[in-house]
Amino acid sequence: MQKLILAMSLPVFLAFGCTRQESHGLTDDVPEPASEAVESFRPLVPRQDQLADDSVVARVGERELLYGSAMMEADARLAPYLQDIPPGQIDMARQHMLQTVLEQFIKRAVLLDEAARLEIAITTEEEAEAYRKIQESLPPGRTVEEIIQSSSMGEERMREEVRVGLVIDKLLAREMSNRVAVVDEAAVEAFIEEHREQMSMPEMVRARHILLGIDETADDAAREQRRQEAEALRRKLLEGADFAETAMAHSTCPSAQRGGDLGFVRRGQMVAEFDEAVFSQELDETGPLVKTQYGYHIIQVYEKREAGFIPREEIREMLEGRGMQEGIDDYIQELMESAEIFVPGQ
Repeated sequence: MQKLILAMSLPVFLAFGCTRQESHGLTDDVPEPASEAVESFRPLVPRQDQLADDSVVARVGERELLYGSAMMEADARLAPYLQDIPPGQIDMARQHMLQTVLEQFIKRAVLLDEAARLEIAITTEEEAEAYRKIQESLPPGRTVEEIIQSSSMGEERMREEVRVGLVIDKLLAREMSNRVAVVDEAAVEAFIEEHREQMSMPEMVRARHILLGIDETADDAAREQRRQEAEALRRKLLEGADFAETAMAHSTCPSAQRGGDLGFVRRGQMVAEFDEAVFSQELDETGPLVKTQYGYHIIQVYEKREAGFIPREEIREMLEGRGMQEGIDDYIQELMESAEIFVPGQ
């Protein structure tokens, strides 16, 4: 049940990276089952030209979501990925992200209403402990206070988001304690037998990088200047500069917010030049500049995993997480069925 803690509050502080963080490959080959009940609830989002900013796009009880606020949230979530979206597909991507914001608002609202009904509250001590755990999860060189004070959301909203997340976590921890079955050895063994061919684990490395991006229209002089800038940063790293802090200050990849951390990557996952470099570097070495279609990279590998089989404990954790998510989905659906939900056009 501890894994629920900060599930709602951590996303306020952590950003997405350049590449999807991978597991050992298990969840790629064995899709996570979605709750049919929750998946069946897909509120429709009117086109942008049909709504004013103060139009209500969802109402749950007395909680309302206005179109302008929803669109701002959607654009903020989409921002790290815009460089990878073809211009002709940006409007579609915004609509999909708006759909996600709308669905999450409804689910969060029914949870908060239920928490209020049950008089669930967070103590000062619980809030302090939450900030301590958030601090432990951040990259080296970053602090909770720094993020709060520099956030475009504003300090008050940031702190409120943490409190809301803790209330929901506390509600879910209470409700899931009697809903989620314990994963025993028999369940782990049955899963292994059913998916034995997918139990192999590829060679993987965990790396961080600093990217100095290059515009595809840049001329030779601009490209050379970028290379020199990257080489200067690399020299500072070789002289002892902190890699994570340097990444946060200079990298143009969204992973900069995590100190350049890309998580675990496996062979063939990245572009060829990056792939070759990341699997040939020694641990904790600051490698030579690597040029790809995206720009110049400085790479540091800090963990390696040899090919083998997925540990049983990791399979157990995956099954526990899957069972927890199914339980949460079913619980949210129950709350939604009894809630007063209004979505225009439905």
